[in-house]
Amino acid sequence: MLAGDRPISFPNVALVSEDAALARALGEALERCYGSTSVQSVSSRSAMVLNRVDLVLIDAQGLSRERVEGLVLDAKAALDRLASEAPVVVLGDAQVLDWVDAAIESGATDAVDRESVSPDRLALVIERAMARAEVDVRRVMMIRELKATNNQLKSKNAGLEQRVAKLEAEAWTDPLTGLANRWQLENRLGQMFAEAVRYGGDLSCVMIDLDGFKDVNDSAGHAMGDELLRLVGHVISDCIRQSDFAARYGGDEFVLVMPQTSSDVALSVATRLQAMFREQARAWGVDCGCAGCGMSVGIASLQQSRPIDADQLLVNADRALYASKKAGKGEVRVFEPRPVDGEAARKAE
Repeated sequence: MLAGDRPISFPNVALVSEDAALARALGEALERCYGSTSVQSVSSRSAMVLNRVDLVLIDAQGLSRERVEGLVLDAKAALDRLASEAPVVVLGDAQVLDWVDAAIESGATDAVDRESVSPDRLALVIERAMARAEVDVRRVMMIRELKATNNQLKSKNAGLEQRVAKLEAEAWTDPLTGLANRWQLENRLGQMFAEAVRYGGDLSCVMIDLDGFKDVNDSAGHAMGDELLRLVGHVISDCIRQSDFAARYGGDEFVLVMPQTSSDVALSVATRLQAMFREQARAWGVDCGCAGCGMSVGIASLQQSRPIDADQLLVNADRALYASKKAGKGEVRVFEPRPVDGEAARKAE
């Protein structure tokens, strides 16, 4: 490097050596290379920190004892303690096998043969080591910045995923009862129907309507009506299996979809659900007119009603619910498909 091309700040080199002649020759060589420099013999890490050392040159020859202030001058020990402060170049003995690999593995930036390198050549080695160290520092900083950016992106993505999941849950959930809403019912019912048809299983659809809900709203107010709907949601959630699906269909109507369930089993579940609701409504609503509330239920199953699609299964359950309401409060009806003309004639005979 020419003097006109020298850096704004001249390098400070810390020399760990007992060779005064080497120190003088190296200082002259570095001055010719940079125009000005500082070569200082150091005996401690604190001295390097105070003097802002840019590079450490360790002369491994003859350095087997300790100097003042606890600086170990054995080559490997010096590397272990100095490499964290600045880039390190080791002057070693070419006659010692594997010393270059050992120096590099211990943290040295470079290692050269002491006997064959001149002070001018050593100045170029130092310049190269400093340039390499600067690249390494930039790479480390870039990696840190990339990791920090990556962590920020991960954090933001996690936050976005949580928000998306929350929005999806809100979009598919009835906020009053905590059950699924009608949109999710239509989606899941179609999936469950297709699975039942594909694997030859049964699928029951249970439609529920509250008895006396209008009277509660009229006499106790809509706030009390909302509390009653929340009670229904809790009772349904406590009563059904994990594989079952429950939704608020609208108003005071609810739908249960029960895979691998016949109409007889669905009837048993509906009866138990009615009993649980009557008991809790009676205990909760004595003073607000809810004690007399009940449930009317309609049931339709895939194997019994033979619907052509999921919508037809829901229609069949609704027809059974209509028959239940027509028969009186608190009734349960299972959809009975109408016989074809031939069957009707045989039954008439």
